[in-house]
Amino acid sequence: MYTEEQLPMAVVQVGAGAADVLTAAAVHSSSYVVLEQCKISRFLALVTTEIANDSAAAVVTMKQRILYGSSSGEVDLTTITFPDGTAAGKVLYSDFEAVQLNPGDEVVFEVTTAGTDGSSAAGGAIYGALCFHDPETPANQTDMVESA
Repeated sequence: MYTEEQLPMAVVQVGAGAADVLTAAAVHSSSYVVLEQCKISRFLALVTTEIANDSAAAVVTMKQRILYGSSSGEVDLTTITFPDGTAAGKVLYSDFEAVQLNPGDEVVFEVTTAGTDGSSAAGGAIYGALCFHDPETPANQTDMVESA
């Protein structure tokens, strides 16, 4: 009997590994390049700075890009909304129906709504994802080329 293996997927942080600031919308500041076929089904966010956004909650959208570095054809997978007062050290998550990722894809984490506060907004997070190993022969992957 075949059993899928669950693997946590590390996230490559752009900007020397710093946490995203949730008080400023950005094109994207964190992403992960997919090097081997897998299925993804959960978005996780570790709060690094307590959330202060009582006027508007910060929202981060997890997206799949079919070509690294290009937003053409990207698909929204899910979002996480950061409630006001969420303490540093808490992990927020959002489950969704598993989606297959292929070599050359990119998973992007974008602050789509900046958190705002009546006095001083604050909040930061580092992202991750839960993946299932979904093995495939490299010869069947159009974006994988064997080295000479």
